[in-house]
Amino acid sequence: MENRNGIGADQANDGHGDSGNLVYQTSSAKRMRIDVGTKKVTVRRSDITQQREMKIRNVRKEMAEIEEALEQLDMQSASARKTRRERRAEAHEQFEKENQVSIDKVKAMEALKDDEVARKEKARAEYIHEQTELQNEQNHLDHLNSQIKNDELMIEGFKR
Repeated sequence: MENRNGIGADQANDGHGDSGNLVYQTSSAKRMRIDVGTKKVTVRRSDITQQREMKIRNVRKEMAEIEEALEQLDMQSASARKTRRERRAEAHEQFEKENQVSIDKVKAMEALKDDEVARKEKARAEYIHEQTELQNEQNHLDHLNSQIKNDELMIEGFKR
């Protein structure tokens, strides 16, 4: 007995569990084995189909590996962003501290300048005060000297 592809029933035994029943096999790209006695239909894929399926599995496997690598990169990137943020924050804090130190130094220098100016003004005021006192004493001495001269002139006037 032959099927429509010209393969006889006795030729269709391809080593897949011979049940002793009549087996028909098609010759399409996907081979179909029909065991009439057990009423089983078995499909055996061709080598090309198996290669395609293998390639698809490999591509899916590679895609899964790539996705996993991308997830790891995302995690590393997030970690890097976090550390960059932390470093930026630390640098900002350091800048603020240095800036505050600079501001404190400027304020201290201004305070020192103010103290120096106040000290100079005080010294100048003291100098002016001392000069005024010296001038007053000099004026008093000049007055006393002029009185002494006047007294001497009066005494000479009495002597004559």
